Amino acid sequence: MPDTLLDSPLASVRTFGILLPALHETSPEHAEAALHYATVLAKDLQRWDRFPYKGTDAAVMKLVRLFRARTVSTTALTRWDTAALKNAYLEALNIGPDTSLETDDIPVRLFNTAYQLIETAWREDGHI
Repeated sequence: MPDTLLDSPLASVRTFGILLPALHETSPEHAEAALHYATVLAKDLQRWDRFPYKGTDAAVMKLVRLFRARTVSTTALTRWDTAALKNAYLEALNIGPDTSLETDDIPVRLFNTAYQLIETAWREDGHI
């Protein structure tokens, strides 16, 4: 398995986003493969942590960081974990391409709420 999957921060973060729903809605074998690639991609994305992501890409990168913190602890994800990640990703898709995650827009608030729900649950469980 290569250490680097993609050589572009935007292509990588968007591919990670595409993998998130696959963690939840596919057969166990496909979900396991998606988890493997998402884990490798999350680690790989650390190279571009300071890239100036905007809008949906910034939101997905925020999920990448959270996912990476979780996979450092354990790669075992429950059904709730994968459903919550998918939900947060779907909320991220509603954020405009140039929208700051610091705004009070409704799509940003919905994403941040979904994100905080995951972060709180994982923190309480000792996974991050």
